[in-house]
Amino acid sequence: MNIALLFIPILMWSGVGILVKAASLSFSPPLISFLRFFLGFLFLGAFVLVRGKRVRFALSSPWVWAAGAAKGINYLSENQALTRGASWGYIVEQPVQAVAFLFVAALYFRERPSRLKVGASALCVAGALLIGLKGLAATRTGGAVDFLLFVVAGLGASVHMTGQKALVKTLDSPSMNLSVFAAACLVTALPLPVSGPLLSGALTAPAVSAMAALGFITGASFLLWGVALKRVSFLVSGITSNSLVLFALLWGVLFRGEMPDGWSLSGAAVFVAGLVAMNLPEPRPRARKARDG
Repeated sequence: MNIALLFIPILMWSGVGILVKAASLSFSPPLISFLRFFLGFLFLGAFVLVRGKRVRFALSSPWVWAAGAAKGINYLSENQALTRGASWGYIVEQPVQAVAFLFVAALYFRERPSRLKVGASALCVAGALLIGLKGLAATRTGGAVDFLLFVVAGLGASVHMTGQKALVKTLDSPSMNLSVFAAACLVTALPLPVSGPLLSGALTAPAVSAMAALGFITGASFLLWGVALKRVSFLVSGITSNSLVLFALLWGVLFRGEMPDGWSLSGAAVFVAGLVAMNLPEPRPRARKARDG
């Protein structure tokens, strides 16, 4: 059940690239970033009202602002690069997050990764890097600039997830996410007055529908993710999230005809091996033999 709670949001996130490409036909990247949070806030708020739950806003918490600012930077950077390249170019972010999660899990949350977890995460990083080589090549406009944007986006996502893991100790998932979304709305609204035209084209039904879907995903996925974070370790949740690499590749092939090359397919195989190893049961320590008297 815990793994299912992790994979439902991951499946949602894996379709973000396709939806951003569709939304970008009518909306500018900065406006897409703002609306993802604003609509996510509305969807999640409506869910909370229907359920009759009480919400505790924690806008005085430094973690709320750190997580909101980091996720805002994540969306601003990611959407800017996605609109110019392949729908799955953002998988470049995954190895950045995987390395960050190892350090944060060990240094902040005091989670000592076993040799199995370290080896599995190394495979995941290697696989994501192999796929990312194609992802970088696919971002034909911008090149190294787009790569740097995805790196910044990956670092932002890592800080956001660290903030979530810290906040779930004192807030329930709806309160935590509504607080972070409110902070992220303010952060992503700042560049709007100076970012140029907010609409990139005429409003069309497919673009508006894609934008609405992005808002729903933001609200629903992080609600489920917040629940899952209370039940699994930070390291496992972080590394498992890298599986969206595989789904993002699949959706790109099915819906946009963006065929991966041999490097990407090899990387997918290495990544699957790492993901399987990550979910293997930990070997039990051998019982010490009783010393002879």
